[in-house]
Amino acid sequence: MIETSVAVVGGGASGLSAAMYLAKADVETLTFDNDKSVLHKAYIKNYPGKVEPLTGITLRDEARSLCDQYNAKIVSEAVEQLTTQDSKFLIITSENSYLSDYVILATGQNPLKFLDIDVDKVDGAQPFVKTNLPVSAQGETSVPNLFAAGVVAGHPSQAIVAAGDGARVAVHVISRIKGEYWVDHDVLPKE
Repeated sequence: MIETSVAVVGGGASGLSAAMYLAKADVETLTFDNDKSVLHKAYIKNYPGKVEPLTGITLRDEARSLCDQYNAKIVSEAVEQLTTQDSKFLIITSENSYLSDYVILATGQNPLKFLDIDVDKVDGAQPFVKTNLPVSAQGETSVPNLFAAGVVAGHPSQAIVAAGDGARVAVHVISRIKGEYWVDHDVLPKE
């Protein structure tokens, strides 16, 4: 059994953004990425800071590079079951079992077939999503320490919105773990 502080389920814009923020704050995190993000089909012309349009694959690769820079661990395993065990979350893949104190679901449009937890659900807000998880202002679902970010939480599917929501939820999880509001501001080095 492998243990971690936070498990992020999903390797799209939302999940990778959350993973990067968590790792940058020195929070032990595993991100489960089955590489089925809709970023594979995305052609993005409206991402602030990018003058030229970029593909979703380029965005994903740049996000993974940032995750590597901060030592975020990405596991190339599909989650088959997410349940609870001894007040923690049990994540089961075909290869391993993991225990985590917190989970951030960032599964995008993918159905939540692996979810074996009694959590509040609503019909999908987006026409291509069957189920959303209602969340608090911090991104927490009806189950304590189970968070959702991006499309699965009912937000629009644009990459910039999903990435921002992943970061927002990660900041709230980091704040809870550290016991004080977490601020992540980098400044230019002094010349």
